[in-house]
Amino acid sequence: MNKEILDELIKVAKQLDAVGLYKEASSVDKIAQNGLSVFASGQYSDHIQRYKDLVEKNDVQGATNYFNAVMRSSFTPEQKGAFRAQAERIRMINNHGEYANNAMNNTYMPDNILNEALMNFRLLDTNINKIEFDRRWTKMMTAWMYIKDQFGVLNKDNPRWNKQMNLTYNMMTQKFKR
Repeated sequence: MNKEILDELIKVAKQLDAVGLYKEASSVDKIAQNGLSVFASGQYSDHIQRYKDLVEKNDVQGATNYFNAVMRSSFTPEQKGAFRAQAERIRMINNHGEYANNAMNNTYMPDNILNEALMNFRLLDTNINKIEFDRRWTKMMTAWMYIKDQFGVLNKDNPRWNKQMNLTYNMMTQKFKR
C-alpha cells in the first residue's frame, strides 16, 4: 500500500474519531495498520529514517502506528530492542510524544559529535565482545561527563544527555543479547 494512501487513511481515522464515529475510525485505523505492517520489512536504517520523518513532521499517530508495525514485524528481538531505544532517542531529541511537554532546557549531544565519539573510542568495531565494549564505553563516558554543554552544565548533570547516552548504550548492546 502506498505511503501517501496510508497517511490519508490515518487522517480519515482521526477525523472520524473527532466526530464520534469510533467504530468506523477503528476499522479505518486497522486497515492503515495492516498496510503499515507491509513497510515493516526491509532495511533497518530505512525504518529508522521513516520513523524519524514522521516524528519531525510531528505526526504523533503516524509515528505511533509505524512504531507498532515495526514491533509486530519479523525483526529479531535484538533489532526490535535497538529500534525501540533509537525511536525513544528520536522522540526525546525532537520533543515528541511523551517528551512533548518536557521542560528540560538541557541539550543532548548532536548525532555527528556522538558518532565521532563512538568512532574515536572504537565502539563501532564489529569484532568486539561485551566486556571490551563496556570497557571502551566507560572510558568514553568518563571523558565526556565533565564536558560542559552550551548552557555551562556538565554533561553528567544534564538529564537529557544522560538519557540519550543510556538509550545509545541500550541500542548498541542489543547485539550482545543473544
